[in-house]
Amino acid sequence: MERKKPLDLLTLERLIARLDRNHPNLSYLEEELRRLQAGYKGECYLDSLTDPFMTSNFSTIKNLTVPSYFETIQYDQIHITPSFILIIECKNIIGKLTFQPEASSLKREINGVENYFRDPLWQLHRQVEGMKKILTELGLNIPVLGYIVFTSTNSSLHTTTHQQMKLEKVIKSEQLTSQIRKLEKDYQTKYLNCEQIQALTSSLKNLSVQLSWKDPLIKYNILVDELSLGMQCPKCGKFKLKKERFKWKCENCLGLLQKIEKEQFIDYFLLLNRKAKLKDLCAFYLVDNSRNLKYALLSSGIEIFGNTKSAEYVSWLHASD
Repeated sequence: MERKKPLDLLTLERLIARLDRNHPNLSYLEEELRRLQAGYKGECYLDSLTDPFMTSNFSTIKNLTVPSYFETIQYDQIHITPSFILIIECKNIIGKLTFQPEASSLKREINGVENYFRDPLWQLHRQVEGMKKILTELGLNIPVLGYIVFTSTNSSLHTTTHQQMKLEKVIKSEQLTSQIRKLEKDYQTKYLNCEQIQALTSSLKNLSVQLSWKDPLIKYNILVDELSLGMQCPKCGKFKLKKERFKWKCENCLGLLQKIEKEQFIDYFLLLNRKAKLKDLCAFYLVDNSRNLKYALLSSGIEIFGNTKSAEYVSWLHASD
């Protein structure tokens, strides 16, 4: 099962693609993008380590967000076995990392500079307790375990002597597979059979919630007028795709497309609003003939709500209002 890109990463990628290379905020945005890409890369690497375990007795859920305790909790990996549930929180951070549980923080030292992050041990505790609550509501009693897994080889882990036991839940990625095998030996009592594992997997996935739309232009201090408009050509990347008779043609590379795919409409719904009228989409994608765009939207499978005059196309990526 392939891991989908997180919405914040996808949004930032699309925002940068539509900004001028000389934009004053570009260097900051690209640095933020590198941070998000590093996290995503680390998660994909962990997937490559744990995917071989997947059988009818070892079910894996990736990148799940569920409601718990009147809030939402995000999980990088959830592994369901007959004898335990294992939660993995992935971290891809380089440098000397010092856990400071008493201050609820993680200190990073690199090139003489100190940075502070939220305590991942508390994050893991919250995830484990949230999963226990969900299982109780489902009428299940099974051990819930968790590890924070650091994927970078360029990180060293430290804590004060009296807090050393806290690091028992913290491992490097190269330890993960052997740790899973050890857990399978240590936990022999079976609470779930294959059918129950699949049923629990389905139940957790059904609890999944989509994230609400948040204005990235406000977050990153970007004006709408600073965005490049037009339909992006998937071949050359330029925003020069135009409708020409029965096909779409790129004015830059002259490439031809029979159909506009759903993903090519993603920019408006990520950057401007989770809803759009046809005229708004025409203006954003620089399409003169609204009928051409309406046909492309409908054939791509984007949902539309309302009658002709008030009809709105709605994001398939975000939670409804």
